Amino acid sequence: MRKIILILLIPLFFSVTFASLEDATDIAKRDLRELYREDGIYAGPKQFSDYWARDSLFATLGANTIEDFYISRKQLALFIENQHDDGQMPMRVGDYDITLKMLGVEFNQQQKPRYTQDKLFTKPLDQNCLLVIAAEDYVSKSGDRRFARENFDSFEKSVKWLAETDKNGNFLVEEGNYAGWTDSVKKNGEVLYTNACYYKALTSLSKLATVADQPAKSQIYSMWAEIVKSRINENLWLDEGYYADWANQGTKYKYFSTEGNTLAILWGVADDERAKQILTYAEEQNIRKGFGVQTTQPEYDLKLISPINILIGIEDYHTNMRWMWVSCLYAQALNEQGFTNESNELINEIADKMIEYDKVYEVYEPSGKVVDRMLYKSEHPFAWSSGVCLRAFDEVSDVRSTDN
Repeated sequence: MRKIILILLIPLFFSVTFASLEDATDIAKRDLRELYREDGIYAGPKQFSDYWARDSLFATLGANTIEDFYISRKQLALFIENQHDDGQMPMRVGDYDITLKMLGVEFNQQQKPRYTQDKLFTKPLDQNCLLVIAAEDYVSKSGDRRFARENFDSFEKSVKWLAETDKNGNFLVEEGNYAGWTDSVKKNGEVLYTNACYYKALTSLSKLATVADQPAKSQIYSMWAEIVKSRINENLWLDEGYYADWANQGTKYKYFSTEGNTLAILWGVADDERAKQILTYAEEQNIRKGFGVQTTQPEYDLKLISPINILIGIEDYHTNMRWMWVSCLYAQALNEQGFTNESNELINEIADKMIEYDKVYEVYEPSGKVVDRMLYKSEHPFAWSSGVCLRAFDEVSDVRSTDN
């Protein structure tokens, strides 16, 4: 009798699960659209009321999922218009100095592109990668082949500028302190997240070259991508069963970077065997302890953290705070690699949290509460997480529908 009851309850479980996912999808869609502006997508409405490259370009993945192609095209066009002659894309377009804005003080500034990081004026790299990645996603989803042909030179310049940062000639890009997405952490050298983006940008450029009727260049960039993938696996893979967070002058920094390892899985840097090793390691280390997933494990040593973050009481901003976009990508990787139960648990947890607050926030405490500290309040709505989670929800639901 008990078995019969359980069998009868299975369809009800799936209907509740899909209903919550549909509700969360509606919230993420609404929040993303709330941040559409004249030239693209703002990262947030308050302290991030600018066109941040990594936030806005990741967000276009969600815009393309819901077929808001016009806003993705605007966002891409804005960064292309502000590309330096040498190929460098801006880190953001908007307020040049955001120090007071981060503390909630509003003042009018001339809107212009910024190309260096706010802390030590180092040059970020991922914006160049993400421009090409987002462009290929837009072209493939929208069918706008003309956009690919008209802007192919810009895409090539983006990748060639990245190649110039490879100072030791090993085909991996190198960055300075605070230059990556974890811009409160002093990582210096060959960073996993950035090089995974670099590999993906090269594969995207190869596809764009095909669309732009340049088959020879498509082949060149495809081969280039394979070399970069090989170098990542040679230089950053660890015997422990995951990729090191970064390497510098022969030293591998063995922090487990969740977003870096997850993107390595989703974008094909890791083969299936290594992908399963990564996820097995992460699950054994209880990466999902608390809400969502930890950004890194163990937490970064305090000496690596920006003094500014320590001063305002968010030294854990990129260590133990929970970012929904990272959690959504991790759930997607779990799902793709057959960790179905774990993926379902995480996706449902994320969906329930969106429904609980009726909003997509920037960062959460490990307890699941929205970050609300004396000198820092979590931005909401938040484009990056809204867009990435829209794409992840769509991908996961597609797989479930196929399986069922």
